[in-house]
Parts: sequence; C-alpha cells; structure tokens
Amino acid sequence: MIISIPYEFGQMFYVKTDIEQNERQLVNVIVAPTGLLFELAFGERMSKHYEFELSLEPNKVKKLQ
Repeated sequence: MIISIPYEFGQMFYVKTDIEQNERQLVNVIVAPTGLLFELAFGERMSKHYEFELSLEPNKVKKLQ
C-alpha cells in the first residue's frame, strides 16, 4: 500500500475551528482506519486533526469573534 501525503513535515496550518487561529506546525501523520490524522504542534501543545479541519490561511472572521 502506498499512501500519498500532500503536505511537508514542518508545514504550517490553521485549524478552521480554532477561535484564536494560532499557526501550528505539522509534526506527524497517523494512518488510522478512518483516514489520515495530521498531528500539529503549537508550542508544547499537540493536537490531531483530519485534513478537512485544516487550512493554509487563517480564518479572519473566526478570529474576530
């Protein structure tokens, strides 16, 4: 099985639902039965997300709320 990952380790992302819209770094990719999970780091905080939750650009409207 070959799994294609369309991103580079170290690439920066925003989580669409993050009110603060903090920039996070891709540090790990997990192959799960439900799909790929992208592990992101913001300082010492780590979080796992599916691709549909991620954005390369901040959501300026969400940040203003």
